[in-house]
Amino acid sequence: MQPIRVGLSALFGGLFFVVAAFNFYVYGITHDGMQLGLGILMGVIGLLYSFGTFLVVDEHSVQIKNPLGITMKTHHFTSPHDLTIEGKKLWVQTTGGDRKKVSGAVASGRDWAALAEAIAAAQAKAPAPAR
Repeated sequence: MQPIRVGLSALFGGLFFVVAAFNFYVYGITHDGMQLGLGILMGVIGLLYSFGTFLVVDEHSVQIKNPLGITMKTHHFTSPHDLTIEGKKLWVQTTGGDRKKVSGAVASGRDWAALAEAIAAAQAKAPAPAR
């Protein structure tokens, strides 16, 4: 399975841009430096959410990333049959025997659907493990 990138939802990026615009508006009225700083911060966060990566799934691991792109957690698995998608939840049967849930609440819907298709295709190609 090729590495699959699941981006962050553009909806959250847009929300941060709206908050940044409001902060700039308030700065224009009050000339309070705090509003300017918050506007810049919210704009940067909006950019990170608009272009950032939430998950990277490859042949044997799921990497959960923060909006800066730093890997926060990695779950290792042995075959594509260890991955299950239920709605906006990705379940991973780890190599340690634990079942971990990854919520896709902040994931891009288009990327999440592509992930589900890629997992289904990989499961169809790979032989079912004997358990």
